[in-house]
Formats: sequence, C-alpha cells, structure tokens
Amino acid sequence: MSSLIDTNGNLSNWDRGDPCSSNWTGIVCYNSTLDDGYLHVQQLLLFDMNLSGSLAPELGNLLNLTI
Repeated sequence: MSSLIDTNGNLSNWDRGDPCSSNWTGIVCYNSTLDDGYLHVQQLLLFDMNLSGSLAPELGNLLNLTI
C-alpha cells in the first residue's frame, strides 16, 4: 500500500479533475497535446514540500514522464 503524507496540505488540489487541466501543484505537463489528443504529465516537482512516505506505483503508468 502506498501512502504519501502531506502535513502542509501542499497537494490538496490533487483530488479534483485532470492533473494537467486542473493545474495540480507540483505537476508539469506538456504545453500541447500529443498524438492521442491529450495533455500528458511531463514532470513531478515535489521538492521542498515536506512530503514523506511513498508514491503510488501507478506513477509508472505515466509514459511521458521524464526524469
């Protein structure tokens, strides 16, 4: 079981809508749609947010995520 602890509430907008069109905190998306017509997550910027725990393994499904 994955659990990310966000004591400061930095990621409080992660429960609403699409991460790209809803401008989720710490999520960077490509500025244009790709061949499939959708915006895709490009980066996770989670430094200095005082987060702890582990990220969900489903992040591996973000095929356009760059490191």
